Amino acid sequence: MSHWRKSKLKLKCSLAVLRRALLKIMPQWEKHIKTDPNGNLTIHSGYLNQDRQGYHLVVPQDAGLSYADMGFKQEADGSWSVDVDVYPSGHTNFEGEMTREVAAMRAKAIAQARGYQITKDELEGNSRKVRLIVPVGEEFKLRA
Repeated sequence: MSHWRKSKLKLKCSLAVLRRALLKIMPQWEKHIKTDPNGNLTIHSGYLNQDRQGYHLVVPQDAGLSYADMGFKQEADGSWSVDVDVYPSGHTNFEGEMTREVAAMRAKAIAQARGYQITKDELEGNSRKVRLIVPVGEEFKLRA
């Protein structure tokens, strides 16, 4: 019986964006995360004493994970597969959390590119709230 859990994140993003999203969720991992754009990283399970190879991003067990490293592999379609023993405690919807953080980063990048002002970026419960000031044309302004 394998002790690994494999899942696939529906989200498609770059390695850098994936890393930033993980750090938004677990900032204490900053000193532990390893990345390799070529996918040459290895993960290890202390429970099975088994290695797996071919990962682009690895969170080692010493970052607070149980029994095994967590590895992210970018698939041909741009999505990410994850091999992990157990997701970090307190994170029952890890895919949702990752998707939320990547969506917030995309919204902020688009807003900044268009010159909008970001007035709020906070986590409220399970939602990230990003509020913007969007300039409108004269034809949309109210007149008294």
